[in-house]
Amino acid sequence: MELWQQIWRAGSKVSGGFGLWSHEIMFTDDAPTVARVWTETLTDLGYSPVDIVLYGDWRDGRHMADEMWDMHRGAETMREYIADRAASAEKVCNLNAEQVSPEAVDNVKIILGYVNEVTS
Repeated sequence: MELWQQIWRAGSKVSGGFGLWSHEIMFTDDAPTVARVWTETLTDLGYSPVDIVLYGDWRDGRHMADEMWDMHRGAETMREYIADRAASAEKVCNLNAEQVSPEAVDNVKIILGYVNEVTS
């Protein structure tokens, strides 16, 4: 399974019902393209896979999905659109760490197959 597929699956399972993952575009034939371009673009911007999933549930994710739905954007235009409007990777990481419950973060990590190593 490719990273974008893993991220889409994780987003669908942990979504709070507001952002990209629950948007109507994710229930169309365009959903695989949206998930792939979302993942690739945010990865290029320095986001971690966990932050990509969680950012999809932010208001930003919802607004970007609204625009992609309304404009029927192609993959390249979608990539530019996301890159132009996405918050910085550092901001997203910091806000997710401050505002998202540890349980939600752990659920995303489990779904993505992360293994937390405990060192003594």
